Amino acid sequence: MRVYEAVFIFDPELSEDALVQLKERIVKIINSNGNLLGMDVWGKRRLAYPINKKLEGVYYIFEFMGDSTLPRELKRLTTITESIMRSMIVVNEKKTKSEAGKETVEANVVTEAEELVKSEEEEGVSELTSASEEQEEQIVNHNSEDLPTAEKTDNSEEV
Repeated sequence: MRVYEAVFIFDPELSEDALVQLKERIVKIINSNGNLLGMDVWGKRRLAYPINKKLEGVYYIFEFMGDSTLPRELKRLTTITESIMRSMIVVNEKKTKSEAGKETVEANVVTEAEELVKSEEEEGVSELTSASEEQEEQIVNHNSEDLPTAEKTDNSEEV
């Protein structure tokens, strides 16, 4: 089973009773084929662009767990219900139970590998830094011995 998130934008002209009935219809479909994990009501918000000549919509966000048939059934519902202006259903990969355990194991392995690489890089960088500093000192000392001292000359002529 996977964890999904669904966002529904309902028609803002619906009455409170119609909104409650539509919400209950969605919850009933989710509970018949899976488990409702949470629901968040964002309420009436301004849309980014007009949909069906409407500038506002009522947002509902559902988080649920189910098999792959559940999102298809919800999508079917949204296409036949005119009061649902838009919907989006996505897999919440962060909360998928079967993958959550794998992610923590992989994360531990990755952090250990990163720490190993960092420590090796730091050792290499410190060796390179000390070697390059020694070479610079030798070059500076060698060049300073060979350089003639600069004499001040006045190139300006008196008139």
